[in-house]
Amino acid sequence: MLSLGSTIGSFGRADAAEFLARFAEGVQGEGGGGGGGGGSVLLAVDGCKDGETVWQAYNDVEGLNEKFIANALKHANRILKSEAFKEEDWTVKGEWNAESGSHDWHYIPLKDVVVEGTQFSKGERVAAVKSYKYDGIDRLKLYRAAGVEEINAWELHGKDYGEFTCFGLVLSW
Repeated sequence: MLSLGSTIGSFGRADAAEFLARFAEGVQGEGGGGGGGGGSVLLAVDGCKDGETVWQAYNDVEGLNEKFIANALKHANRILKSEAFKEEDWTVKGEWNAESGSHDWHYIPLKDVVVEGTQFSKGERVAAVKSYKYDGIDRLKLYRAAGVEEINAWELHGKDYGEFTCFGLVLSW
């Protein structure tokens, strides 16, 4: 199996461990032969926790990530079949959150607004997307919580990006 990183990074840390544990159960179940099977997963995770580097990666010069996140408000309007979220009333902001080890996107109303009966105050941060980063210590905590084991790892020399093969137990099909 192959997982290229965005999935794990999008979960909160506890939820990521639960997802990984279930993923591992599914992979091991694919081994066939009545429970003696196993498998392996190539899992890519972003381990960079340098705030400036992460911020620049998500806040590109062209503003493409910001436009992508802002588009969710337009999509919500299509679903609601109304202009519940007026584009001119909102801004989108991405920032590095050193405490949680994540890059966080927020919707922020530029004035007090009411959407479908819910009041949002000017400047209030409304969570949109969180992207968690996993350095070596975080990966070990994740694997331990998920009950899996890393058996090999490759990292781009001098960078905090890499691929990690996990799920020890039985590692052959």
